[in-house]
Amino acid sequence: MVILKNTGCVFALILIVFVSFGGALARAELDEVQIRSMRPKVQGEAAKEVAPSRGLYDLEAASLPVSAVEEEAAVDVYQLGAGDMVAITVAGEPSLSKSYTVGGAGVITLPLIGDVAAAGLSLAQVEHKVTAMLADGYLIDPRVSASIAAYRPFVILGEVENPGRYDFVSGLSVLQAVELAGGFTGRAERRRVELLRTRDQQERSLRDYPVAQEVLPGDIVLVKQKLF
Repeated sequence: MVILKNTGCVFALILIVFVSFGGALARAELDEVQIRSMRPKVQGEAAKEVAPSRGLYDLEAASLPVSAVEEEAAVDVYQLGAGDMVAITVAGEPSLSKSYTVGGAGVITLPLIGDVAAAGLSLAQVEHKVTAMLADGYLIDPRVSASIAAYRPFVILGEVENPGRYDFVSGLSVLQAVELAGGFTGRAERRRVELLRTRDQQERSLRDYPVAQEVLPGDIVLVKQKLF
């Protein structure tokens, strides 16, 4: 009996040791699995930290077609048109440094070089063109700068008291333009207008714009007659 009892204790002790060892082994294997599963995540975060940040603007630009990005970038670049007055300054040449009006044919006329096609160009493009023309046999290393001396006027037509051509004022809204033109007539649609706007030397119609819309140089504002 004593032998059997001792034997049973021994077996029980062996069983306890076996179970404990197996549990530890299982936990070790589980820990290894967890470690392996964590490695890609850690590596991914590390790779993200190493990778250069593009920034919010770049990410937005990357999600747009190239043409759309270029169009957005070009929105703020003013294009010259007939009626604009451009101040051209040529360093060391006071006889050339004057203000020139873009004529109906879209050109400005400078001494020495004659007509320069300016309509549809930015100021930077005009600077580059005048510089190249002066450097072609007239001046050595000409330095040219261009700025707006006066913007071309806008036109307001339709149901206003005094339709016609008006000097452009920066920040002018359609409603303020109507005030300059003597106000609405009794038949005017007072909430929305139509704009004719030229870009890239192509005129396009912007229909049903609110009267809070800003007027740009060269715009034709058409105040329509209300239907009822």
